[in-house]
Amino acid sequence: MANIEYLFPKSVLIADNVNIDELDLYKTKIYDIFAGAGLNKNEFLGVDSTHTTHNKLHIFHEFANLVESIYFYTSLYLSNMGYDKETITKFKIREMWANRSLKGETLQTHVHPNSLISGAYYVESTFDEKIFFSDFSNNMPEPKNFTESSMNIRWYGTNSSRLLLFKSDMPHGTTKQISDHRITISFNIS
Repeated sequence: MANIEYLFPKSVLIADNVNIDELDLYKTKIYDIFAGAGLNKNEFLGVDSTHTTHNKLHIFHEFANLVESIYFYTSLYLSNMGYDKETITKFKIREMWANRSLKGETLQTHVHPNSLISGAYYVESTFDEKIFFSDFSNNMPEPKNFTESSMNIRWYGTNSSRLLLFKSDMPHGTTKQISDHRITISFNIS
């Protein structure tokens, strides 16, 4: 008899319709921040971002309910990994910023150093837009038919009000944008 065991799992928490009634409030505040801030677009980012100019969105009162939701889902995610309540309460948002991408733009594959959990909340997007997670440590040739045992990339739609949480060291990026506009709030938790 033979067993196949899965070691060192990678996981993504997906929550839909998170704070769906507050999307307009978030859009308005983000547009205000974009209007008053020098945006940071470079060859690596490929999208307009407040990452280096305004990365403390979690302190603005307009995002208080979103921050509360992020902590709620982070607690679920960490509980599922086996963390106790006392440890979970020590996890805090370290930085939170907004990205705006336009038709044809992409976010290159990257990780988030110096944090433990990262996430993305889609303020304005469609399901047709995709974020992907990949495993570059896989050096096996590609099989004819991918299975759960051989998959090394996974795509998720990025519809508005979707929240994704993942370990910060998991490589991720976006496919080439096909719609005219997308707004994402990204964050790191330590």
